[in-house]
Amino acid sequence: MTRYFRLGYLVPRLVLLVVLFCVIELGSGWALRHAVVSGGEQAIGARVELGDSTVSLVNARATMKDLRIADPKRPMQNLLEAERITLDFEADSLLRKRAIAEHGVVSGLRFGTPRETSGALDPAEESASGVAAPAWIGGADQAISEAAGRWLDGLEKQLKVEATDLESVRLAEELAEAWPNRFDSLTKQAKALQRDAKELRTNLTEAKKNPLRNAAYLKEAPQRIQQLQQRLAALNRELTALPAEAAADKQRIAQARTRDEQRLRDRLQVNQLDHQSLTTQLLGEPVTESIRELIGWVRWTREMIPSTRAERATTPRDRGVDVHFVGVRRRPNLLIRQLELSGAARLAGRPVELSGLVSDYTNAPELHAEPMRIELRTDGALPMEVRAMVHRGRGAPIDEFLIDCPAFGLPGVELGKSSQLAMKMAPSTASLSVNLRVEGQRLSGHVEMVQDRVTLTSTVGDNASPLIRRLGAAAAHQAASVAQPTTRVTLSGSLDQPQLAIWSSLGSTVAASLKEGALGVARTEALNGLVRADRQVTDRLASIDGLVAEATQRLTAEIGAPSQEIQQLAGGWLGDQLGESGFSIEQVGKRLGPAGALFK
Repeated sequence: MTRYFRLGYLVPRLVLLVVLFCVIELGSGWALRHAVVSGGEQAIGARVELGDSTVSLVNARATMKDLRIADPKRPMQNLLEAERITLDFEADSLLRKRAIAEHGVVSGLRFGTPRETSGALDPAEESASGVAAPAWIGGADQAISEAAGRWLDGLEKQLKVEATDLESVRLAEELAEAWPNRFDSLTKQAKALQRDAKELRTNLTEAKKNPLRNAAYLKEAPQRIQQLQQRLAALNRELTALPAEAAADKQRIAQARTRDEQRLRDRLQVNQLDHQSLTTQLLGEPVTESIRELIGWVRWTREMIPSTRAERATTPRDRGVDVHFVGVRRRPNLLIRQLELSGAARLAGRPVELSGLVSDYTNAPELHAEPMRIELRTDGALPMEVRAMVHRGRGAPIDEFLIDCPAFGLPGVELGKSSQLAMKMAPSTASLSVNLRVEGQRLSGHVEMVQDRVTLTSTVGDNASPLIRRLGAAAAHQAASVAQPTTRVTLSGSLDQPQLAIWSSLGSTVAASLKEGALGVARTEALNGLVRADRQVTDRLASIDGLVAEATQRLTAEIGAPSQEIQQLAGGWLGDQLGESGFSIEQVGKRLGPAGALFK
């Protein structure tokens, strides 16, 4: 038996094989750790740390623990962290210097965890500043709030009806001031006429005492009396025309009131707020925040899985040449057919539990016919299903994402100024679906969100005017709640400069409710303005009517005295004194007698 089994020959060799196996087992773990750390740092540009790694040649299994990959843009934060990674390789692939894993498991996966030390490879590149928000997000809320404030300010100026703004009121005020001045002028004319008539009578009485000396004045007496008669006739005509003038002024006021009504109707043409801007204000932040995170994940995927070309395998000439036979499919050096994922993440600021499957991951996509596919499911505050396809074959890289979120929480949003008028949307839930495609740098896709019933309320500040208070009450009545508003976002542009077009029935509803509320307030303000104007005009017309009646009676009495005085002068008072109603120089001469008689 010892002839067949020479223990002295076998035992040393078996011991050598065991020692060699142990060395290979331990050395493979160290080699794997070195390859992961050095290769990862070279590919990512940040520190890669691995706690422990083991390789089992018997089971063709590799195990890694406590993997931490630093974020190159945020050195004090990990890009991802995994507690345990297990990969089951094909045994024959290792003999061909390839790592082809049929199955793998990644557990304890976390994203964005803090670091105690910097993860930057070069301390000079370390920067604690975060990435600024894209330009299409920053400043949008402020601009839209300012636009809404300008709309409210303009609306208040447009609907505020002052009495002085109405032509009928201004005309009534002008007439109420003009008529007393008119009567004062007529009264002064009547008194002046009476004074002139008395003065003429007195002068004529004095002149008849010495007709020769006052012959010229007496000759002008008929002309002076005629002038007084003309002034009296003109004054009587003005007095007679007063009722007709008052009626004409009333007609002018009525016409002005008609124009005021038309002007107030024109004010009812209220400009509607841009529903697109309202949609962006009410829903833009939660929607764009989710899209921004999604685009960030696409960028991260592009960095982790760059578009590569299969390099031609070469060997030094002194060791021969690799020959690829026709019909033999080349295989990549690294291929993971299925990789199970489990861990935690934060999406839209909410913690979620993550689980999923990655299939057909390779470092040489051109040598593998299938694109990489990712299926993820989240549980917790934000349940979601994500399906992604990452193609890095020949041509431009292609990334496709399909996301379905049945319950997406939306925070409350306030539109406007709380010190004046603000519309508030209460927190609500919505279903979200995303279809995103990135081919090269070109971005396309759409996002659709359907909310549950949304409650809208209006709040009015303490400093708000009465008109703004009525507008707030009217707007709240118009849009108390909206049943299942739909929001659609169309994506275009590029990864570096994405463009979003947001449409939502919620924005249209809010804009329409504000406009309807403004129209209701406008009608009320117009009606109240007309009522106040009618009351003021009626009061002024009544005062004018009373003034006309009283002034006409007073003027009639004022004109009566000079009229009688002038009638006496014109009726022959001088004629009775001098013999005829009129006289001449010849008549005076006849009454004087012979010329010499005056000087005896």
